[in-house]
Amino acid sequence: MSMNQKDLHHNLSLSLGLETQTIDSDTDTDGEIIDTQGFESHEFVFQTGDITDGDFECLLLESDDDAMAGATEVAAADLIGDAPTFDDTEGQTVKSVGYKGSKRYVQPRVTTTNTTDGGVIGALAIQGSARNAPV
Repeated sequence: MSMNQKDLHHNLSLSLGLETQTIDSDTDTDGEIIDTQGFESHEFVFQTGDITDGDFECLLLESDDDAMAGATEVAAADLIGDAPTFDDTEGQTVKSVGYKGSKRYVQPRVTTTNTTDGGVIGALAIQGSARNAPV
């Protein structure tokens, strides 16, 4: 019996969503602006390294402007899954959230609170269901 093999490789686009970095203060850290044009599905994967303290809330912002002018937080109804959160019990963890909104540009943001030493976090943007494949 053989298994069907589908070509995922040529139907995905991977982009840096947020450069992996240490965040050691209470702040908003914005990632890269992702252009959703040409794709029907979007997933943001957040991964942590060591977290010493603090609360890390991962949000998505959306806008029709390529510089994110007038950006707003993506409504829960336009997310697939819950916006990830991490704390000092969740080092070396991966969580993701999908985007199904209608805006052209999406940007990940990490909001940190209760942070002294902080932790390491980054994000990957995965776009799939390409309108024109291979990507």
